[in-house]
Amino acid sequence: RVDQLGGRQMKPEEKARAQSLGSNLQGWPGNTYLGQFIDRPTSVDLSNRVMFFDTQGLDKAPQLADVGFTILANLIWQRVQREPDRRKVILFDEMWSVLKYPTAAELVVDLARRARAYGVSLGICTNSLKEISDEVMAGLKDNINFHFLFPLPKETHAVQQLTDLPDSALDHYRKLEY
Repeated sequence: RVDQLGGRQMKPEEKARAQSLGSNLQGWPGNTYLGQFIDRPTSVDLSNRVMFFDTQGLDKAPQLADVGFTILANLIWQRVQREPDRRKVILFDEMWSVLKYPTAAELVVDLARRARAYGVSLGICTNSLKEISDEVMAGLKDNINFHFLFPLPKETHAVQQLTDLPDSALDHYRKLEY
């Protein structure tokens, strides 16, 4: 039913997009499945010494992933910027599963680039480097100081891409047993 945009008559493609957005957002407010996720006060206490976020269920509701990671990014940055002189640790485990979501990938790269200024040590654990996009890999590569690499026989190319290991060092890496 929207006919105007910015005081002018809507074009047909704008009206179609507005109708699509309205349909997509219809289930988000109030006491609905999606509304219960975002349309309520947060239960996260940013003063807690340790916080843990489990993102495992987001793949069961893909429409929640971007929203969930946007909320998570906001909570993390609120905590990071609070007490900038206090040291903090952020650890992402099973990173390959998180980086398949563009919003989460942006968060991780942004933290890698800027979090040190707030006293943050960022740890990233993954058993699948090759599932990390080239764009994300470049953002991480330029901002990670230490790499602890364990044998990943099918991922030597990804290891070399991340670390810029010379071929001679890569030969030693290939021979690692543990």
